[in-house]
Amino acid sequence: MKKIFFLLLACLTISSSLFAQDLKPKKDKETKKYGFINKAEEWIVKPIYDDADKFKDGFAKIYINKKEGLITETGSVLVEPQFDDIDKFKDGIAIVKLNKKYGFIDKTGKTLCEPKYDEIEKFSSDNIAKIELGKKFGLIKNDGSVLIEPRFNLIEKFYGNLANVAIDKYTNQKRWGLIDKTGKVIFEPIYVFPLSFNNRSLAIANITDGLDQAMYLIVKNDGSILLNDLLYAYMDDSNCFIKQKNTKWLVCDANTKPISKEFDEFDYAPKGGFNDNGYVCAREGKKWGFIDLTGNTIIPFKYDQISERGFHENYCAVRVGEKWGYIDRKGVYLKEPMFEIADMFVKIAGEYVASVKMDGKEYTLYAKTGELKLKATPSNSYVAQPAGTTQTSTTGTTQNTSSSTSAPAVVNNDWIIGTWKVTEEKTGGAPKTGNNMTSVSYTFNQNGDGSYVERYDVMANKTTTSNITWSLSGNKLSLRSLNFTLTIAADKRSMTMTGIMGTYWKMTK
Repeated sequence: MKKIFFLLLACLTISSSLFAQDLKPKKDKETKKYGFINKAEEWIVKPIYDDADKFKDGFAKIYINKKEGLITETGSVLVEPQFDDIDKFKDGIAIVKLNKKYGFIDKTGKTLCEPKYDEIEKFSSDNIAKIELGKKFGLIKNDGSVLIEPRFNLIEKFYGNLANVAIDKYTNQKRWGLIDKTGKVIFEPIYVFPLSFNNRSLAIANITDGLDQAMYLIVKNDGSILLNDLLYAYMDDSNCFIKQKNTKWLVCDANTKPISKEFDEFDYAPKGGFNDNGYVCAREGKKWGFIDLTGNTIIPFKYDQISERGFHENYCAVRVGEKWGYIDRKGVYLKEPMFEIADMFVKIAGEYVASVKMDGKEYTLYAKTGELKLKATPSNSYVAQPAGTTQTSTTGTTQNTSSSTSAPAVVNNDWIIGTWKVTEEKTGGAPKTGNNMTSVSYTFNQNGDGSYVERYDVMANKTTTSNITWSLSGNKLSLRSLNFTLTIAADKRSMTMTGIMGTYWKMTK
């Protein structure tokens, strides 16, 4: 058996050496044309080409009248010069170009796809490539069979077996759907945003624009719809948090089956979802508390307000009556409600501290010990006054210029009621102005109710809204537990709202 094996190997080696003749291109001095010679400098391929390349990966390009073809190492012509460009072979396929259109061939020289597309991307490991025609995209296999004719404005990268696709329904507004690698359309492009599935193959879909008409669905990646007609929905890898029309909030399991009693409201955790390390802020009646991801009460419902920042460094600011305090994740008070203002904890010089205000004085609260230290100077170097007034800091430096027509002091809160248009915003970096601000506004209602509307992606027409509570004392505005200083124009039709770390909003009424 060994002798037979070595004999076959020798035969294959001899056969290979006979067919692969170590050819190289050469220009004929008389005809000025190119052909290929062997080691003995014998013409194996006659010089009939305008140009010829060296062999690479078993093939060499040949040229006639600026058209490209291919020749093998045995000297046989694989592809006659006919294309404007031939890309290198990858996994047995080479993309070719002719008259600004693209197709592809295999290593036998067979044209599997005639050049008819505006673009063909490189084939993936699944032997699928994206094709483009007339600014529409589709999919093709490496055997030339078309999986999806070009019909979508966008096909995103496949994740597993699925990819989001989009069509332009309106100018700069896409509608999203879902396809698989067989070319099957799982969901037609009718949704406002791409579908993002959790590890249980579920996703939230939105089929309308704007919160006034928004309807959410919970869909599965097999094309089924588990829940529809939802006003709100949030989902993690375990559970769903939903609100259907004319119902209260519910917690559902991974199969969207309700597993909790009803709640009047769920609120957002600091990072934009309901789940704050297993804690969900919820309201029963007029009181707030915390539940776990299955709807069980963790911290009883006894607070009038909970900081929108949620737990920060394991403490959360809560309001009872008119005063704020801090609780830990067991609901135990670090400080019982005694403060007019209670900011979140931040790390300074290795310790977690929060700025609080009590009896008109500002203190630093230390998380580790619960100790309060009176601040030597106010955290803000000045107190904002109506525009046109003179203001002096604790150091005696004039902050605002004087005017002989100073505005009257604010004596009530009626002037702030209504909708304020944001004309400039700064939350880090350069101020945002112009078109970026066209959909940003604050609406202050009576009795300390309000709303904040921000379209944070104007091009995608994506809008988020959250209801907030507010209180105003002089020029100090509290939005939940966030505190701002107002600089108000004399006519009370424009103002600047300044927060921590240099954030500000310029607004007009």
